[in-house]
Order: sequence, then structure tokens, then C-alpha cells
Amino acid sequence: MIQKERKKHYAVQQGILQATNTGLDKTQIETLLKLLNAGDDAEFRQVYGKYNILNYLNIKRSEGDLEGIIFMDKQTKTINYVRTEQEIQDLNLNVNTIYLVSTNNIYPYPQIGVRS
Repeated sequence: MIQKERKKHYAVQQGILQATNTGLDKTQIETLLKLLNAGDDAEFRQVYGKYNILNYLNIKRSEGDLEGIIFMDKQTKTINYVRTEQEIQDLNLNVNTIYLVSTNNIYPYPQIGVRS
């Protein structure tokens, strides 16, 4: 019975992640699900943040011309410009609260900053 409930919850989580991250592939969704269910909050936040950036890039590129995203920190006077998945993976992110389910359509996409 417990195994059946876990499968059901996994399927629900998978559906939510696929619906809110349409620019990600199946492997990336599976990675997020494994991290979410493993309970490692810090690692999940890093990967979820990086995949949100990748998701945004993929969606915007499919709609037209977008080369990359600039992250600027006025306090530290640092600039990070990302164009590729590898450049995104190299970032150390500060990812605010993540809401997988919300009545507000922007909440699945947390505020993301780059740590120096």
C-alpha cells in the first residue's frame, strides 16, 4: 500500500514539474524528481534553479532570438553572462523559496541570483 502511494505522489510531482518546466527534457525532470524525493534541500535548490534558467533559455530561444542571460550584482560589481548549459552548471546560485503548486503562475519560478 505504501509503495502504491509513493508511486502516485511521484506521478503527481512529475506532472507538476513537466507542466511548469516545458523547456526541460525527460532526463532533467527525472533528476529533479530524484533530488526532491531524496530530501537534500540544498542540492535540489541548486539544480532546480539551474534548470529554471535552462528552461527559460530553451523556451525563449524556441520563440525567437535570445543569446543568453546577464546576471548582475550591484553590491559585488560582478556580472555573469550565460549562454550554454555548461555555463549555467558552473554557477553557484542563491535560489529563494520554491512553490511547486500555487494559485499565482509566477511562483513555480523562484527568484534566482548568482553567488560570488
